Amino acid sequence: MRRTSLILLSSIILLTACAGVDQAAVLPTATVEPTPVTPTATATFLPPPTVTPFPTVTPRAPVDPDDGTPEEETEGSQPTSEADTPQPATQPAPTDPPVSPGSESAAVPPGINVGEQLLDATFDQGWPNEDSPTADYGLVNGVYRFEIGPFDGRFINSTVVDETNFYAQVAITPETCPPETGYGMFFHYVDSGTYHAITLFCEGNYVISTRISGLRTNTQSGDLPGGLDPSSTQTHTLGVEARAAGYTFFFNGQEFASYAADELSQGDIALYVVSGSADVIVVSFDNLQVWTVN
Repeated sequence: MRRTSLILLSSIILLTACAGVDQAAVLPTATVEPTPVTPTATATFLPPPTVTPFPTVTPRAPVDPDDGTPEEETEGSQPTSEADTPQPATQPAPTDPPVSPGSESAAVPPGINVGEQLLDATFDQGWPNEDSPTADYGLVNGVYRFEIGPFDGRFINSTVVDETNFYAQVAITPETCPPETGYGMFFHYVDSGTYHAITLFCEGNYVISTRISGLRTNTQSGDLPGGLDPSSTQTHTLGVEARAAGYTFFFNGQEFASYAADELSQGDIALYVVSGSADVIVVSFDNLQVWTVN
């Protein structure tokens, strides 16, 4: 299963490189790499108070890695405009302990000592939307819903986190999660070619990868522990504890992987959904939260 995912993703990246940067180009046999979109937010933990139309963007960032061999990544154009944003706001760190996964705010896993809250996004204001044949995302019934595919992907970074040591988590509810599709997070994200990524595939495996200036420098993959099913339609919690030289990952409060990489020392976080097949994946995100860690 892991080998199938890695082979698929190798084909994705190679075919994307051949496709160039034309946004209208359609790859007939493999997915394009996900297109980054940026919420209209400044350096504040909350999105701005209004929702504004967002321009179409074409930079191509990688989906997940294959065998860890560095490859060149194609780049596209940048967004055509930037929306005005309000002045930064402040909010004290949470004082009440979070509650269990699947509710409004999931519990921070035991052993993680969180400090100041950097981000608390419920996506009800200020986040972009798109409605295209292979990428439909936006606010639906109070959650940020992605409908991606066939053969497409999107990620969106918060624009407000730029930290070394933090814990980030988000509630994720799959509606449709077919094989060869997945969802996850980017972390210590710098730009569309420089970041770490964790992707949970609906078959029950994961891939962790690093990109530096468009080159894949590191990769790790595995299966989720028994009982953890990323395709089930219940609400799940994905968490990442980020440090300068290492990362720990949690699914529904259970640690499932660690990753040692020291290429990136700080950066943003992003949400990520991809379809590597002719099927469509539908997932919703809610309660994206980030804290410093001690």
